[in-house]
Amino acid sequence: METRPVDKTSAPYNGPGAYPSGAPTGDQYRPSQSEYSRPSKPDDYSRVSKPEDYSRPSKPEDYSRPSKPEDPSRQSRPEDYPRPSKPEDYSRPSRAAAEDYYRPSRPDDYPRPSDQYSRPPQPGTPSAPYSNYGPPPPIPAVAVQPPIEQMAGPAAYPTPHSQHGTMAEVPKPATALNPLTTTTQDLKSLKTSTQFALREYLSLQRKRGRLDGATSLDLENQIQAQGRIVLGDLKTLRKEVGVVIKEGENHRWRNWLIGGAVATFIPAVKRIFRRSTADKGTSMATNNTEYAFSRSKALLERIKDSVLGRNSFASIAFFVFAVLYVFSNEVSLLVAKTVSKRLKRLSAKIERGDIEVVDSDMQYLEGWRWRVLMWGREDPALGAMLSGNSLDFNDPLAVSQLNKTLLKTKFGLEVDFPHDRLAPGVPQRHRYILWLKELMDSTTYDDPDRKVVGLDIGTGASCIYPLLGCTQRRWSFFATDIDDKSISYAKRNIDRNNLQNRISVVARRPEDNLVPLDELGADTLDFVMTNPPFYKSEEEAEICASKKADPKKSAFTMAPNEQFTSGGELGFVGRILEDSLVLRERVQWYTAMFGMKSSFETFIGRLREHKIDNYAVTEFVQGQHTRRWAVAWSFGSMRPSDKAARGLAAAQWKGVLPPSVETEVIGFSLDGGVAREADKVHELMASLELISWEWDREKLVGLGKAREDVWSRAWRRKKMREEREGKTVDRTGSEECRFAFEISLSVARDGISVHCRWRQGDSFSVYQSFCGFLKTRLADLPTLGK
Repeated sequence: METRPVDKTSAPYNGPGAYPSGAPTGDQYRPSQSEYSRPSKPDDYSRVSKPEDYSRPSKPEDYSRPSKPEDPSRQSRPEDYPRPSKPEDYSRPSRAAAEDYYRPSRPDDYPRPSDQYSRPPQPGTPSAPYSNYGPPPPIPAVAVQPPIEQMAGPAAYPTPHSQHGTMAEVPKPATALNPLTTTTQDLKSLKTSTQFALREYLSLQRKRGRLDGATSLDLENQIQAQGRIVLGDLKTLRKEVGVVIKEGENHRWRNWLIGGAVATFIPAVKRIFRRSTADKGTSMATNNTEYAFSRSKALLERIKDSVLGRNSFASIAFFVFAVLYVFSNEVSLLVAKTVSKRLKRLSAKIERGDIEVVDSDMQYLEGWRWRVLMWGREDPALGAMLSGNSLDFNDPLAVSQLNKTLLKTKFGLEVDFPHDRLAPGVPQRHRYILWLKELMDSTTYDDPDRKVVGLDIGTGASCIYPLLGCTQRRWSFFATDIDDKSISYAKRNIDRNNLQNRISVVARRPEDNLVPLDELGADTLDFVMTNPPFYKSEEEAEICASKKADPKKSAFTMAPNEQFTSGGELGFVGRILEDSLVLRERVQWYTAMFGMKSSFETFIGRLREHKIDNYAVTEFVQGQHTRRWAVAWSFGSMRPSDKAARGLAAAQWKGVLPPSVETEVIGFSLDGGVAREADKVHELMASLELISWEWDREKLVGLGKAREDVWSRAWRRKKMREEREGKTVDRTGSEECRFAFEISLSVARDGISVHCRWRQGDSFSVYQSFCGFLKTRLADLPTLGK
């Protein structure tokens, strides 16, 4: 059995690209024992030599005779060259080494990773979703995989050095060994890239035309370089269109519909699906072919999902299905061939440096043909739900399919929802994740791409928040729910997207704590998030619906636990608040979303009752009518940016917003020069007794940390009194940061403005005092004055 070399740093534990039966043991990497280290045996010594061991006297024939001169006229023959090597010329590996290589891995083969968050194991503790918080999950037995070099996808490439030794960053295994097919995203991105490159090429051509023959050598070099870029993009794009052509030709039903038969179907179907006068004003299709193509695609999916093979109309449905299939396939094929020819024609013009490449050639990358190609590559299940170019948002199946398609095409996520559970809207959930990113990024001094661990309470069947979070950053999640069916679907969606090592689903009971850190086996979390049920009961839901201007029936079908909870959303988030008063800084940020404005405003009042002043609020707007509100609170001293903390209109929500942490302190003219003004700001901060002051001269941004208000008059008087009394106070040992700030200079046409942002601290009055000191001292500096 032939073995392959092992790259222990890049091969993951499991899936394609993994070791065939787990990781190899460490035995084969131990230093080989020297053959001289064992005790000598009698057999090792030489026997007595015999006469025949010695060589006989040499004879004349032992010596080679002189070589003859070569005949120049003789032709070379095959036997003049050495024969090629054969497989048997090489030694195969030993059987023992191969068996040791392919044996299943054992836990003791790996060093235990460092674990700064884990607690002692407790009964019923779920498996952690991240690598550094516990041992890796058990490795199931897998079939022998082919060599890494023959695999498709990320498994064929080595893992970056920064990801070595982690489980959360194991490359996502390829789902198949077949070559990847062209997707809509491929065509869209390639077409967009080619359009940008071609526009730049045409711009350079126009610039050359304006010079009237006096073209510089540099411009000609730019045109030639840009031409090569356009050619490369066009060839790549044409290759992708060729994949569409190949697939179309492979799926032609020529066994029973060939040549002329297919040609008669195309005008027939186009006539059946011709646009009416009313549709011409509302449809996006520019001609009858595109309109018929989209209608036939939608009808194909409806027949396949609802009629085909299920009732007495199966035979008729099959015939209609066959005709429409041939029609849509032939249209896609003809369109792809036409596009390929046009791309080839444009490539030829650019390759020979034709000056006739003009703006009208951009039409090769636009028009209805490209929409047909994209339509043919899109998720056809969504096309089945379209009526013309519109979607019925009162149809639960249509809304559910829209969300599946958005997750697939925009985020690369494969998900499935049961028909009797909530199919969450993607844009609003994505805004929640984006807000969390801003919240986390603005309240840390570390790299934004650091490891973050969160808890999603009530994740639902979709598990949408953890899935979206894992596509945005290197985040890991615990996800909890009380419904068995939702938990089952959530686990399936995690498995579909190969995120088992980053998301752990935990079953809970209604009476359990909502933030169970000890049960999860985690000392701390970075954030908690939840989108709770809105209503206390069905009666409250009906009352709220009757107050709306346009009370329509919801398109969502939900389980009772997704709609109603004791105390409604205010009671649910109130339970998280009670948990946070106990856990406090073990979670950096507690967050929640509200569906009712009254609940949101009441909860802000509760935060103030508990004297929690470090909080953030925002609003998510979807469409014209749907609004949601989110709140986050923390017991830590890191202060979020105004973008994260004050995401509401100031005039309308003045009584709800937290104090602003960003201030424009003072402005100056440009007379003194930017560099000189920046140096003065730097010198002023360096003169204070700060813990640290870091100034970036290029970005004009500085970060300072102080142990107390060292700029205040009270502190200066205290220092002077100590000096008069001869006291020497050693403050170097007090490195605890009580106040941190960020100063930045913004340069505009009309002058320079100095901004200050509060980064860390517990007292807003200290921040105001520092801004006053900064404004006064900068205004007093003569070189900075206007």
